[in-house]
Amino acid sequence: MKVLELFSGIGGMRAALCGLHIPLEAVFAVDNNANANDTYSLNYEDVPSCLNIEHLSPEIVDEFGAELWCMSPPCQPFTTLGAQKDDEDPRTVGLFSVLNTLKHLICKPRFIFFENVPGFDGSRTQATLRSTLIAEGYLFVDFLMCPTQIGIPNERKRYYLLAELKDPEHSAASSLDEAGIFSSILANSSSLPDNLSLYLDADLGFRQDLAVPRSIFRKHLSYKFDVVQPSSRRTSCFTKGYFRSHRGTGSFLQVSKLAAPLSFPTGELLDATDADVRFFSPRELLRLHGFPERFRFPPHLTLAQQYALIGNSLNVTVVSALLRRLLREKYP
Repeated sequence: MKVLELFSGIGGMRAALCGLHIPLEAVFAVDNNANANDTYSLNYEDVPSCLNIEHLSPEIVDEFGAELWCMSPPCQPFTTLGAQKDDEDPRTVGLFSVLNTLKHLICKPRFIFFENVPGFDGSRTQATLRSTLIAEGYLFVDFLMCPTQIGIPNERKRYYLLAELKDPEHSAASSLDEAGIFSSILANSSSLPDNLSLYLDADLGFRQDLAVPRSIFRKHLSYKFDVVQPSSRRTSCFTKGYFRSHRGTGSFLQVSKLAAPLSFPTGELLDATDADVRFFSPRELLRLHGFPERFRFPPHLTLAQQYALIGNSLNVTVVSALLRRLLREKYP
């Protein structure tokens, strides 16, 4: 299957597709983040293009002949912490360019897979995406899904859209059914998220380079930081600001053996105890996001840059399960 990866990032879609073990030809990947492209090429030996997506003409895209388009465009126009400018945000230009290209193709992709933050649901941009797909002859289903629903102890709810081009030879209507998608995926999943310890580094000893500065807790004494233990079954969503910012960017890990996880007001308790609290390591976050153990970052990237790339990525396990459902008629 020929695949076109738009807004390819560090290769989360590629990792999800590799997990399906189907014949795969990545005909083109494109992202304008140099660090993401360096990481992608290190892991997949293909070098993504660093041009802006709006520079891809319909003629060029037609030459790729891709059956599947995968895309996870910038989420900042739709995040709750952002300005939520929606289609007035210049970072939506790339997506609108992709939709315009779709209208002018001779050979349209049979499948389209789309991922974004929950705030995309109900946006004007979503309405444009849906209306374009309908006009171009696609059947689709869209919904919100969280990794915790399939046993992964990380809260990262995301918007997903799965689309297939209508064709008399294919029964797309039966395969793109939201109830069927959920029942098939959840049937093979645990009703209770995994113990977090399954995703942690073997050596749980305290790492000074990952230590959460005590000064942070003194500065925000009354703030309820999300602190979890290895025995926990949940973590909060990790954003691109993790490690650089400390409030609302992801969970901290309490590695000292206290009787129970620290609770509100977390800052006061942490400042008054000898609890060892650290950031999750990049490898631990990669595991939570479903990346294979062999996945690695280029040595020139700093810790902050690695965290930012993970925070901008996706959950490979969830996406792989959804792609398997989308492609099940072609690859039963």
